[in-house]
Amino acid sequence: MKESDQAQMMRDLISELSLLGPIIEQDDKCQARRRLYIRTTFAIVEGYACLLRENARIHLANNFTQSRTIHIQKIHFLDDYSYALSDTGVIERKNRCDYPLASHLAFTLRTLAEVVGHPIDFLSGNDWNAFKKSVGIRNRITHPKTSADIFVTDDEYVTLHEGINWAMTSCQKILNKESRLASLDGELGGQAKL
Repeated sequence: MKESDQAQMMRDLISELSLLGPIIEQDDKCQARRRLYIRTTFAIVEGYACLLRENARIHLANNFTQSRTIHIQKIHFLDDYSYALSDTGVIERKNRCDYPLASHLAFTLRTLAEVVGHPIDFLSGNDWNAFKKSVGIRNRITHPKTSADIFVTDDEYVTLHEGINWAMTSCQKILNKESRLASLDGELGGQAKL
Protein backbone atom coordinates (compact mmCIF):
# COMPACT_ATOMS: atom_id res chain seq x y z
CA MET A 1 0.00 0.00 0.00
CA LYS A 2 1.34 3.42 -0.91
CA GLU A 3 2.10 5.85 1.91
CA SER A 4 -0.56 8.28 0.71
CA ASP A 5 -3.13 5.44 0.62
CA GLN A 6 -2.21 4.44 4.17
CA ALA A 7 -2.47 8.01 5.43
CA GLN A 8 -5.83 8.48 3.72
CA MET A 9 -7.11 5.19 5.09
CA MET A 10 -6.17 6.22 8.64
CA ARG A 11 -7.70 9.68 8.22
CA ASP A 12 -10.95 8.13 6.96
CA LEU A 13 -11.13 5.60 9.79
CA ILE A 14 -10.36 8.16 12.48
CA SER A 15 -12.88 10.57 10.93
CA GLU A 16 -15.47 7.80 11.01
CA LEU A 17 -14.83 7.24 14.71
CA SER A 18 -15.11 11.00 15.34
CA LEU A 19 -18.51 10.99 13.63
CA LEU A 20 -19.66 7.95 15.58
CA GLY A 21 -18.39 9.17 18.96
CA PRO A 22 -21.36 11.41 19.79
CA ILE A 23 -23.81 8.74 18.59
CA ILE A 24 -22.22 6.08 20.79
CA GLU A 25 -21.96 8.43 23.78
CA GLN A 26 -25.72 9.17 23.63
CA ASP A 27 -26.37 5.72 25.06
CA ASP A 28 -23.31 3.59 25.71
CA LYS A 29 -25.57 0.85 27.10
CA CYS A 30 -27.10 0.32 23.64
CA GLN A 31 -25.81 -2.99 22.31
CA ALA A 32 -25.91 -1.89 18.65
CA ARG A 33 -23.81 1.18 19.50
CA ARG A 34 -21.34 -0.91 21.47
CA ARG A 35 -20.91 -3.30 18.55
CA LEU A 36 -20.50 -0.39 16.15
CA TYR A 37 -17.81 1.10 18.40
CA ILE A 38 -15.98 -2.26 18.57
CA ARG A 39 -16.01 -2.82 14.81
CA THR A 40 -14.89 0.74 14.07
CA THR A 41 -12.09 0.88 16.63
CA PHE A 42 -10.74 -2.51 15.59
CA ALA A 43 -10.68 -1.32 11.97
CA ILE A 44 -8.46 1.55 13.16
CA VAL A 45 -6.21 -0.82 15.12
CA GLU A 46 -5.85 -3.08 12.10
CA GLY A 47 -5.12 -0.05 9.93
CA TYR A 48 -2.38 1.05 12.33
CA ALA A 49 -1.03 -2.49 12.36
CA CYS A 50 -0.85 -2.51 8.55
CA LEU A 51 0.98 0.82 8.58
CA LEU A 52 3.43 -0.45 11.21
CA ARG A 53 4.09 -3.68 9.29
CA GLU A 54 4.88 -1.73 6.14
CA ASN A 55 7.22 0.58 8.05
CA ALA A 56 8.93 -2.38 9.71
CA ARG A 57 9.50 -4.05 6.31
CA ILE A 58 10.99 -0.83 4.95
CA HIS A 59 13.30 -0.49 7.96
CA LEU A 60 14.44 -4.11 7.72
CA ALA A 61 15.17 -3.66 4.01
CA ASN A 62 17.03 -0.39 4.65
CA ASN A 63 19.06 -1.97 7.46
CA PHE A 64 20.36 -4.53 4.98
CA THR A 65 22.57 -1.88 3.38
CA GLN A 66 24.25 -1.26 6.76
CA SER A 67 24.28 -4.71 8.36
CA ARG A 68 24.32 -6.97 5.29
CA THR A 69 21.83 -9.10 7.19
CA ILE A 70 18.37 -9.75 5.90
CA HIS A 71 15.67 -11.17 8.13
CA ILE A 72 13.60 -13.23 5.70
CA GLN A 73 11.44 -14.78 8.43
CA LYS A 74 10.58 -11.40 9.92
CA ILE A 75 9.79 -9.92 6.53
CA HIS A 76 7.60 -12.93 5.79
CA PHE A 77 5.52 -12.47 8.95
CA LEU A 78 5.23 -8.72 8.32
CA ASP A 79 3.50 -9.33 5.01
CA ASP A 80 -0.29 -9.30 4.79
CA TYR A 81 -0.33 -12.01 2.13
CA SER A 82 1.02 -15.50 1.72
CA TYR A 83 2.91 -16.70 -1.33
CA ALA A 84 3.33 -20.02 -3.06
CA LEU A 85 5.15 -21.43 -6.05
CA SER A 86 3.13 -22.32 -9.12
CA ASP A 87 3.75 -25.59 -10.89
CA THR A 88 5.96 -23.64 -13.33
CA GLY A 89 8.14 -22.19 -10.56
CA VAL A 90 6.61 -18.71 -10.50
CA ILE A 91 5.95 -16.99 -7.16
CA GLU A 92 2.25 -16.22 -6.83
CA ARG A 93 0.53 -14.11 -4.22
CA LYS A 94 -2.14 -16.10 -2.45
CA ASN A 95 -4.69 -15.25 0.19
CA ARG A 96 -4.45 -12.71 2.95
CA CYS A 97 -2.59 -14.17 5.89
CA ASP A 98 -4.78 -15.30 8.71
CA TYR A 99 -2.53 -14.71 11.70
CA PRO A 100 -4.31 -14.06 14.98
CA LEU A 101 -4.58 -10.28 15.42
CA ALA A 102 -3.00 -10.10 18.88
CA SER A 103 -0.02 -12.26 17.90
CA HIS A 104 0.48 -10.43 14.61
CA LEU A 105 0.28 -7.02 16.28
CA ALA A 106 2.68 -8.13 19.04
CA PHE A 107 5.17 -9.38 16.44
CA THR A 108 4.82 -6.17 14.43
CA LEU A 109 5.30 -3.92 17.47
CA ARG A 110 8.24 -6.00 18.71
CA THR A 111 9.95 -5.96 15.31
CA LEU A 112 9.50 -2.25 14.68
CA ALA A 113 10.51 -1.43 18.27
CA GLU A 114 13.75 -3.39 17.78
CA VAL A 115 14.46 -1.62 14.50
CA VAL A 116 13.87 1.90 15.85
CA GLY A 117 15.48 1.27 19.25
CA HIS A 118 12.33 1.56 21.36
CA PRO A 119 12.20 -0.53 24.55
CA ILE A 120 9.88 -3.51 24.27
CA ASP A 121 8.14 -3.03 27.58
CA PHE A 122 4.50 -3.01 26.52
CA LEU A 123 3.72 -6.64 25.66
CA SER A 124 2.79 -7.71 29.15
CA GLY A 125 0.59 -6.58 32.00
CA ASN A 126 -3.08 -5.81 32.41
CA ASP A 127 -3.46 -3.58 29.35
CA TRP A 128 -1.93 -6.17 27.00
CA ASN A 129 -4.18 -8.82 28.54
CA ALA A 130 -7.17 -6.50 28.08
CA PHE A 131 -6.27 -6.19 24.39
CA LYS A 132 -6.11 -9.96 23.96
CA LYS A 133 -9.52 -10.32 25.66
CA SER A 134 -10.85 -7.50 23.45
CA VAL A 135 -9.86 -9.40 20.33
CA GLY A 136 -11.84 -12.38 21.57
CA ILE A 137 -14.88 -10.19 22.20
CA ARG A 138 -14.56 -8.58 18.76
CA ASN A 139 -14.28 -12.01 17.15
CA ARG A 140 -17.34 -13.23 19.03
CA ILE A 141 -19.57 -10.32 17.99
CA THR A 142 -18.42 -10.35 14.37
CA HIS A 143 -18.87 -14.14 14.02
CA PRO A 144 -21.86 -14.84 16.29
CA LYS A 145 -23.28 -18.33 16.66
CA THR A 146 -26.04 -17.47 19.14
CA SER A 147 -27.92 -14.35 20.23
CA ALA A 148 -25.81 -14.29 23.41
CA ASP A 149 -22.68 -13.86 21.27
CA ILE A 150 -23.64 -10.34 20.22
CA PHE A 151 -24.27 -9.10 23.78
CA VAL A 152 -21.43 -7.00 25.25
CA THR A 153 -21.49 -6.79 29.05
CA ASP A 154 -20.49 -3.67 30.97
CA ASP A 155 -17.29 -5.41 32.16
CA GLU A 156 -16.44 -6.45 28.60
CA TYR A 157 -17.02 -2.89 27.41
CA VAL A 158 -14.59 -1.58 30.03
CA THR A 159 -12.07 -4.25 28.99
CA LEU A 160 -12.53 -3.24 25.34
CA HIS A 161 -11.78 0.40 26.14
CA GLU A 162 -8.64 -0.62 28.07
CA GLY A 163 -7.50 -2.96 25.29
CA ILE A 164 -8.13 -0.48 22.49
CA ASN A 165 -6.41 2.26 24.47
CA TRP A 166 -3.37 -0.01 24.93
CA ALA A 167 -3.26 -0.82 21.21
CA MET A 168 -3.62 2.78 20.06
CA THR A 169 -1.09 4.08 22.59
CA SER A 170 1.44 1.35 21.75
CA CYS A 171 1.08 1.90 18.00
CA GLN A 172 1.38 5.66 18.43
CA LYS A 173 4.51 5.40 20.62
CA ILE A 174 6.23 3.29 17.97
CA LEU A 175 5.08 5.55 15.14
CA ASN A 176 6.33 8.62 17.01
CA LYS A 177 9.72 6.99 17.64
CA GLU A 178 9.87 5.77 14.03
CA SER A 179 8.91 9.22 12.71
CA ARG A 180 11.57 10.93 14.83
CA LEU A 181 14.12 8.42 13.61
CA ALA A 182 13.12 8.95 9.98
CA SER A 183 13.27 12.75 10.20
CA LEU A 184 16.54 12.71 12.14
CA ASP A 185 17.96 10.16 9.73
CA GLY A 186 17.08 12.47 6.82
CA GLU A 187 18.72 15.44 8.52
CA LEU A 188 21.90 13.44 9.21
CA GLY A 189 22.13 11.89 5.75
CA GLY A 190 21.17 8.38 6.82
CA GLN A 191 23.35 8.17 9.92
CA ALA A 192 20.73 8.60 12.71
CA LYS A 193 20.92 6.32 15.73
CA LEU A 194 18.52 6.98 18.63
